[in-house]
Amino acid sequence: MNHWLQKIETSDKLVIIEIGAGTAVPTVRMTSEAILRNYNSELIRINPRDYNVPQNSIPISLGSKNAVEKVYKLINTF
Repeated sequence: MNHWLQKIETSDKLVIIEIGAGTAVPTVRMTSEAILRNYNSELIRINPRDYNVPQNSIPISLGSKNAVEKVYKLINTF
């Protein structure tokens, strides 16, 4: 992953979709938020209970299946 991230150009737009990463083991959240800061990216956090996000990020307080289905339907309306 680090090798891939090093290839990201400043003009590239990176979106992190984090599914089911709770607060009990915060390593995924910490990684997502570090990438958010370091690469000027966007974060979408999908979690039915632990959905708090940094400012300007998108929380989706649903289970993964329901959230992915809703995002898929939304994308297909464009």
